[in-house]
Amino acid sequence: MYVAETMLLTLALEIVRMEAPTCIGFDLHLLPGPLRWQNWRIGKLDVGVEDYGAARDKADEMEAARNWIMVPDGHPLDGQVYGREQAARW
Repeated sequence: MYVAETMLLTLALEIVRMEAPTCIGFDLHLLPGPLRWQNWRIGKLDVGVEDYGAARDKADEMEAARNWIMVPDGHPLDGQVYGREQAARW
């Protein structure tokens, strides 16, 4: 699914907090290239030392799951399911 950057940050932060309650934020980085699976990374984590390992593990797990494709806020693909726009053309 295509997800706007702000929404992805909010969703991902809530998921990380389930495993690492002291996490108060992190940086999302859009990787260069087309809007494709795994086009973002979680950078610096703002988390207590006691939760760092759990937070990093959950961040890595979310990146590898390939559930979301980050798009800029306001992008027309936000909220669409990957492939649906191509299927509509056929």
